[in-house]
Amino acid sequence: MLSPSRHSLLTFGFAALALSMATGCSDQTYVYPDEDAAASNSFELAPVPPPPPSEEVKADFNDPRTQVWRPGHWVYESQRFYWVPGEVLTKPSATAVWSPDRWERRQYGWAFVHGYWE
Repeated sequence: MLSPSRHSLLTFGFAALALSMATGCSDQTYVYPDEDAAASNSFELAPVPPPPPSEEVKADFNDPRTQVWRPGHWVYESQRFYWVPGEVLTKPSATAVWSPDRWERRQYGWAFVHGYWE
């Protein structure tokens, strides 16, 4: 059982979170665990969908067997979307496959799901 002070603090925290979400405060990026992706993954929320992907040219690979292209993507910070250019990633193992970053519609907004290695 929680002590009265811890119970009050916990209640206040949930109330503040609920109020900020209900009033549309979007100057923060909320991070929650994403049960649909890798266990260590997380996602960020935006109140609106991201713009279409920007056109970009893939960088040259030194070795396609050990490297993979990570496409650019939009991030949401300070009530704006910002483009993050693509990059070449080095595979952690020869059989690793990159699951790309993506935006998904969720009940409470748009979620940016970080890419991860499979």
